[in-house]
Amino acid sequence: MSAGVLMGCDGRGRMSADVLMGCGSRGRMSAGVLIGCDSPGRMSAGTIMGCDGRGRMSAGVLMGCDSPGDTVAGMIMGYDSPGDTVASMIMGYGSPGDTVASTIMGCGSPGDTVASMIMGCGSPGDTVASMIMGYGSPGDTVASMIMGCGSPGDTVASTFMPWA
Repeated sequence: MSAGVLMGCDGRGRMSADVLMGCGSRGRMSAGVLIGCDSPGRMSAGTIMGCDGRGRMSAGVLMGCDSPGDTVAGMIMGYDSPGDTVASMIMGYGSPGDTVASTIMGCGSPGDTVASMIMGCGSPGDTVASMIMGYGSPGDTVASMIMGCGSPGDTVASTFMPWA
């Protein structure tokens, strides 16, 4: 992905606040702006992500996914080879080894929890499951919560970060 084309990145490949993701001045996402969150900042199932009634993402609806269970590389952006770092796979920028905070949203301090960095809601330390999609029970695997694919109990490496 070329910086500035789709994600509203600046010349350095970092996302510019307020461009596409509805972030505030601090780079935090404002609830209810683009992701269809309700007032607490939780995502409403079926709003933008093409979720079915159970809050699971339906393959092929919005993200151009092929078969459930494919790697993030082919499912989310459809580019790069499986095994690339999350930085190059999701946003196409950042240095391998950067924290998820700085590579996905380009905001916040390295080391902050994924919860506070991706959605800008909830308390640091909350599970990814309850923070990204706003559904499921805390402690559920990332596999079943983010993409609705794979077997519960799969490791994060095989379901969300195939480079690990």
